[in-house]
Amino acid sequence: MPDEELVRFAVNESQKLTIESFHLLKSEFEARNLDLSIIETVQTEKDLAEATKLSEFEKATALEFAETIWQFAFDEKEKGKSNYEIYEALLLKNINDNYAYMLISSMEPKAKELVDSFDTDIIVGWIFTIAGAILLLYTLNVDTLHAAFLIWGILMLLGGIKRLVGSYSKKRKFQTIVSNIETEKEVENNLYQ
Repeated sequence: MPDEELVRFAVNESQKLTIESFHLLKSEFEARNLDLSIIETVQTEKDLAEATKLSEFEKATALEFAETIWQFAFDEKEKGKSNYEIYEALLLKNINDNYAYMLISSMEPKAKELVDSFDTDIIVGWIFTIAGAILLLYTLNVDTLHAAFLIWGILMLLGGIKRLVGSYSKKRKFQTIVSNIETEKEVENNLYQ
């Protein structure tokens, strides 16, 4: 491989090489007396990429931690805690102050988004409940009893009811959170007027 092609290969493809192959490439650069800064730059980029690569466990843990912090903040807001009280509680949990501030600033739009998503879950719950009831009524009104239809009807009816109860409960929770946020904003606006 000519020198120019080897340099082009090092710049464009060396990130994909195994460690052993990368060392062979570096040796070839040294043997040909080519500019080693190219290899050093690629080595730095490769090391940086490796250092910042998160394992699946680390990604899952980070996601679970973020969800736990959101849940904590929403639970506190549902109890009527002020943004400042939640901010202080987050700091006590060793949450970075910038992250705590961004989380509190994002609570209202996220809560409203969740309220809307529960509307969709409620519609799906009603569809399952009605479909299950219709299937049960159909099964009970025919001459021959079809066990599969009966079981599906019961499962759909119970699944729909369970979804409805859970979705209505969660929707009420987040409506309370939105209401508490709006009340706090209103109080703050009245203080500054």
